[in-house]
Amino acid sequence: MKNINANTISRLSKSGKVIIVFYGTGCINCKIMQPIIEKLEPLFPDVMFYQVSMKEKADEAYVDMQKAVEKAGKDLQEKID
Repeated sequence: MKNINANTISRLSKSGKVIIVFYGTGCINCKIMQPIIEKLEPLFPDVMFYQVSMKEKADEAYVDMQKAVEKAGKDLQEKID
């Protein structure tokens, strides 16, 4: 899984299927989920897996992610219409 920062998130929505995992180094649940996610990654070769450290500008990462999801939804709605 590749590490990315908040600036990269908006570009990812254009690249196909993407899973972005937000994690914290002190988060117990994150540590539990990490090996599970790593096992899922090879099972879905058409999906790109990325992770964002919540320690690194978490608020910006969330805002950028929210904008990317909204844009992807609008793009999808335009295709449907």
